[in-house]
Amino acid sequence: MPAVLLDRLPLPSLQAYTIVSILLLSGSVYYAVQVTSQLEWKINATFNFDFTTDIDTTMTVGNLTFVSNHQLTLEQFLLEHHCIRRLLEIVYFMFQEPLCVWTLINMAYCCLILIGKVIQKLVFGELRVSEQQHMKDKFWNFVFYKFIFIFGVMNVQYMDEVVLWCSWFSVLGFLHLLAQLCKDRFEYLSFSPTTPKLTHIRLLALLCGILLLSLGLFAVCVVVGLHAGANTFAFMAAECSLVTVRTLYVIVRYGIHLWDIHCDKVWENRAAYVYYAELCFEL
Repeated sequence: MPAVLLDRLPLPSLQAYTIVSILLLSGSVYYAVQVTSQLEWKINATFNFDFTTDIDTTMTVGNLTFVSNHQLTLEQFLLEHHCIRRLLEIVYFMFQEPLCVWTLINMAYCCLILIGKVIQKLVFGELRVSEQQHMKDKFWNFVFYKFIFIFGVMNVQYMDEVVLWCSWFSVLGFLHLLAQLCKDRFEYLSFSPTTPKLTHIRLLALLCGILLLSLGLFAVCVVVGLHAGANTFAFMAAECSLVTVRTLYVIVRYGIHLWDIHCDKVWENRAAYVYYAELCFEL
């Protein structure tokens, strides 16, 4: 339903979107540089770092050794260098200014799209019509239901929480789309006995990469859950588990397919392995 409603939404080309995003980011950086150069802002701005470093200073006079221990804050260490100080001021201002924050978010999405485009060129090449349609349906459904989840179920009201949840689901949605694309391409390649070996290697490497990333994100869920509670962990881990299970399913099916095509004789138990694999992952 969401895909049907938004199918005719006019979207710019990737090249135009990238150029506009770079221009917006450049404008935000220029604005931040101009504002942070003003003396009034420097007086009102404060930098707070909680990290400290212990430094031992040893001095030997004759047979006596004097040890002086003092703490050097990360703020003092970084702000000694003018370039680093200016960079910190600009970054600090951009994370505090709402317009700059939205520009950074837009640029992050632009980079994510560009990464996906590079992966498509390296692994998949030109997408088939059915693959494009499946990705479009998956994307709009994911956006629609996660929007309801964030503002309806979680009832998020603060901007920083909205940004964090949107960032989390953006990464998971990116992995979901890649996993769906790998599944569609595997189903297409499974009917082609003359597929080059390099194609299988690229697709399996991407699947393994998605699996490792999903496991890493699950570790992030555990760390966040220890501080934020079991409910937050459950909400974060649910979608992460779906990505992991679907990726594992495609890898197992791919392994069965490769074993079948490289087997010297007819593999009579292939159908049974496929059946039990589908049964296990569907449960």
